[in-house]
Amino acid sequence: MPVMPMNEPEDLFDCPHLSAVDMFPIVEHPTEGTIRHIQVPVAFSKTPGGYYRHPERLGESTASVLEEVGYSADDIAALQAEQRVMVDELKGQHSALQVKYDRVVRPARTFLGKHVVHIGYWKEGGIFRYSLREAGETQARNINEQELHRALAALKRVYGKRLYTKILFPREAELSQKDAWRFTHQILRQYDYYSQ
Repeated sequence: MPVMPMNEPEDLFDCPHLSAVDMFPIVEHPTEGTIRHIQVPVAFSKTPGGYYRHPERLGESTASVLEEVGYSADDIAALQAEQRVMVDELKGQHSALQVKYDRVVRPARTFLGKHVVHIGYWKEGGIFRYSLREAGETQARNINEQELHRALAALKRVYGKRLYTKILFPREAELSQKDAWRFTHQILRQYDYYSQ
């Protein structure tokens, strides 16, 4: 039976295979600084893909495209001035809508841009067990409940509103739904960025 590990999205940058094939190279962008790029996922011997120029910012080549289709420099300047007025107006409308949206709908919880910590919780022989794996670590370490809370409190002090707690329950966890819910609720409320 073929077997392979399943990566979570946040684990991809630490995947040994993807690192070996340089799937996510670090590149310099002229206005955004250092960014992580994704390579073409297939390699052809005669036409290799690669990073040949930076991703353009919105409107970066608008003037040159308009010149190619026959607009004069004065026409382009007038269009750009009109665009700036419209953008400022839209920004004001967006800010007002964002405030209303945030009151009605809270954005979904996401690990993007967060420091992800994996917490294992299970019951074995009637005893609750815990494990912890931080970003960059390949293996979870088994710890007791006090060590778990000390570690999470330290991480919260360092990462604050960037701490994302991912709680994992092994299949053989022997946990009741009530046990799992109580633990999850406690961890999220005390440490996770989304509950702050």
